Amino acid sequence: MSFGVWFAFAFSSLLTAATLALSWKFRNEKQVPASSLYDIPVLLEGEGIRFPKRYFFRTAAFQKPGFVPVSAISEVHIVTNPASFIINHNEVLFVRFDQKEALQEFAKRHNIPVSERLDIWESICDPYLNTTFDDTETQRTMDRLEANGIPPHETDDIRRKIRFTMMNNEMAWEWVYLVQFDYLRWGFGSVKRYWWSMEIALRN
Repeated sequence: MSFGVWFAFAFSSLLTAATLALSWKFRNEKQVPASSLYDIPVLLEGEGIRFPKRYFFRTAAFQKPGFVPVSAISEVHIVTNPASFIINHNEVLFVRFDQKEALQEFAKRHNIPVSERLDIWESICDPYLNTTFDDTETQRTMDRLEANGIPPHETDDIRRKIRFTMMNNEMAWEWVYLVQFDYLRWGFGSVKRYWWSMEIALRN
């Protein structure tokens, strides 16, 4: 087989594999497209938080439709966007973008701690924004991450690992804020990556 024929065959196979992978992603992973973020009901009830239809990500620990009792909620985090809460001290769950104030009030009613911890993923995702940062700003971000449990060499490793996923922002054109939620909804829905992102988010 000549080199030209071999190259054409290899390229065609790669293209086919990529097409099948994308098809599998959107048909089976059922991650949430941006247009439907407001279409998923999240009910902040008297005894907990309910997702009556489904949660944003199928890799979450609880089943769908899911219910999270107040007793399982470790803290509420309104600094993230969308706002989030932590269950069992090891998983970040999100509410809709328009429910930040409602979640804060929910936390107050049930005496759930409201955390202002650094949003680690926001700092990690800075290079993928459609924004330029000078050396001082870049170093300040690295210092914040290191103070919160992510040393510079690990920050570089994480950014390399997520770079292809976060290239989706070339189409989304976000220039202010990219976070864990974006990484998860643009990713392939891997359970391993889901829990990897959780460990990083809660490092501090």
